[in-house]
Amino acid sequence: MAARYIDWNRGGPYVFGIEDVKELKEHVNSNYAFARKIKNPEVVKCLFGKK
Repeated sequence: MAARYIDWNRGGPYVFGIEDVKELKEHVNSNYAFARKIKNPEVVKCLFGKK
C-alpha cells in the first residue's frame, strides 16, 4: 500500500482545504507519508502548529 492519503471519493482526486484540517490531523504521524492535493498553504501551517 502506498503511503499517501488521497481521497478519490470526493474528487478526482479531492483537493483538501482549510475545512479539512481536523480530518488531516487524524492522519499526522500515522501510516501516511503525505497528503496529496493541498492547494492552500494555510492548511499545512494549521496541521503543524505554525498558525
